[in-house]
Amino acid sequence: MISVKNMEDFWSARARPRFYAARLACQAVHLLAAVAVLSSGTLLLTAAVKEKPLISQKEDDYARDNIAVGKLTTSNLQVSARELSIRGGIPSFIAKAKAGKPVIVAYFGGSITAHEGWRPRSFEGIQKMFPDCKMTMVPASVGGTGSIVGLFRADRDLVKCNPDLVFIEFAVNDGGDAVRRTRDVIRSLEGIILKLRKTKPDTDICFFYTMQTQDVETVKKGLAQPAVCVHEQVASHYNLPSIYIGPAIVKAIDKGFAVFKGKVADKTTGKDADGKLVITEDSTHPVIPAGHAFYADVVLSAFKTLASSPATPTAATALPKPIFGDTWERAKTIPADGNAKFDGKWEKLTAKDGPACFRFGRRFYDWIPFLYRTDQAGASATIRFKGTMIGVKGVNGPDSGIVSVKVDDQPERNINNFSVYNTGSFYAGDILPELIDGEHIAKFTLSAEKPDKGKILASYYRKDNDRDFKEHPEKYAPCRFSIGEIVIIGEIVK
Repeated sequence: MISVKNMEDFWSARARPRFYAARLACQAVHLLAAVAVLSSGTLLLTAAVKEKPLISQKEDDYARDNIAVGKLTTSNLQVSARELSIRGGIPSFIAKAKAGKPVIVAYFGGSITAHEGWRPRSFEGIQKMFPDCKMTMVPASVGGTGSIVGLFRADRDLVKCNPDLVFIEFAVNDGGDAVRRTRDVIRSLEGIILKLRKTKPDTDICFFYTMQTQDVETVKKGLAQPAVCVHEQVASHYNLPSIYIGPAIVKAIDKGFAVFKGKVADKTTGKDADGKLVITEDSTHPVIPAGHAFYADVVLSAFKTLASSPATPTAATALPKPIFGDTWERAKTIPADGNAKFDGKWEKLTAKDGPACFRFGRRFYDWIPFLYRTDQAGASATIRFKGTMIGVKGVNGPDSGIVSVKVDDQPERNINNFSVYNTGSFYAGDILPELIDGEHIAKFTLSAEKPDKGKILASYYRKDNDRDFKEHPEKYAPCRFSIGEIVIIGEIVK
């Protein structure tokens, strides 16, 4: 059985809609896969058996193995840090653009791509290469999200836009999951690819890998960071091109031209007091505009090479068998309204009267037209479904409480929706561990137990993180639970 003590174990550990399941404590057989960096610099996928099972996997759906077994357990995952891997290229997009046909370019990633930086700059550069082609850009990125969250929102934010070219950028936000949930990241990336290709077979896809400060030394050794190593298994398997910012950054650092993390002294040039280009000030996000311009230049240089590389048209290339034999392409997000049974006292809120979401503003209500919210202990939402995974999404904030979750006949587990990041409202949710495929009932109930919000906020490393709690205790007094959407791999059973 799996005991869940904190919401960090699921979706949002950093005030953002991100899945976390790496800290689940298993009392049944649980194989844990990890990309381990050995002293030799070799990256291997290893597995270890933890604890003797108390009950069989059939008796406990929560004991479903969630690790990279089979093909990758014996494979050497070492990947060299290469700025460009052409593979199958982007032939269909190039053919359309050269012929002057209208095309759609989508950008699917996290905050690095969501920012008004390398994305619009690279799009402008691509448009200039093909002046007779009408191009439309689709900004389909959401800050703080990795490939797992991306998979569940792919239908709504990406596939329905019918793109001709998609840049996928999740290497940074997949940093932890790629190590702890290797199989899930692979299945998520595969699910995104299959959703795109099965909807529009000639869609071209290019992976773009970004990095953080801790990855610099790895790239200096000629190796890719762990998340890139995992992503490259998918890119290679599906013969997709990939662009990696790492080698270009290390080259600029070695030449004395740039520093990866620093303090910008001149905002116009993006340079520090020593005249070196500052790529980031926070270890992750490129400085606007100079850092993002550097990223865009690398992408456009690689794109020119891709544009001149002969390749077989994408639609003529058969899809390979999935790496693990099972993918998550059935994953989707659906409204809670009409698909969950609400018992007890619930408010049905809209953009007009609902809480604002500080990260996404009114766009939140474009995604979730109706938000159900309760402050009544014992109020519940029940979901019947057939499939392997279920979860809910809503708004968390200063008023969040503890939610009790029960699946089938398993014991209840509490999820604390209040964390050190709950000084503002944000789009987040809970997703349960993978289940054995079949019919299930999941019940989410607001618990009468209340979190110690002051203590939680004060535990954060940031100084005065509990200041707002002390100054505005009334904001934190309620303990609520909200649901707007359901994430599911499977189908709702009415």
